[in-house]
Amino acid sequence: MKPRDATIQAMKEVTGPVIATALVLISVFVPIAFISGLTGQFYRQFAVTIAIATVISTFVALTLSPALSSKLLKTANDKKDLLTKAIDLILGWFFKIFNKGFEMASCLYGKLVCIFVRRRFIMLVLYGLFMTATVYSFNLVPKGFIPVQDKQYLVAFAKLPPGANLERTEDVMR
Repeated sequence: MKPRDATIQAMKEVTGPVIATALVLISVFVPIAFISGLTGQFYRQFAVTIAIATVISTFVALTLSPALSSKLLKTANDKKDLLTKAIDLILGWFFKIFNKGFEMASCLYGKLVCIFVRRRFIMLVLYGLFMTATVYSFNLVPKGFIPVQDKQYLVAFAKLPPGANLERTEDVMR
C-alpha cells in the first residue's frame, strides 16, 4: 500500500471520531457561556476560548496534520536520509529501550484489562464505592461560588488628623 493510500484510509477511519469529539466538547462548553450572574461572568471567556480552540484544533487535525504526516512519515522500506541515519546513530539505543518498555507496558495493560473484565462484579462494586465517595466529597465542599464568610457588608477605615470634629469625619466617610 502506498503512503498516500494509507493516509487516505487512516483519515476515513479517524474523521468521524475527531468530529464527534469536537462536537461533544463544543456542546459542553458553549452552554457555559450563557450562565448568568457572577459565576457566568467568570466562566464566559473560558467557555468561548475552549470552544473556539476546539474548532481550530479540529480543523488542524483534519487538514494540516494529515498533509504534514504524509510528507514526514515514510514506509519501512524507504531509503533513510542523512538526518535519519544520524538520529539512529545517536539515539537508536534509546529508541530500542523505549520500544521494549512500551511493548511491555502494553502487554501488562492488556493482561490487567482481561483480569478486570473477568472480575466485572468486583469492578462494579469498586466503581460504586468510588461514585459514593465522589458524591460524599461533593457534599463536603461548599455549594456557593462566594464563601459563607462573606456577610455582604464592607468595613472602611479613615484616618484623620487628631482633633478632627465629627462633621469632618462624617464628610470623609460619605
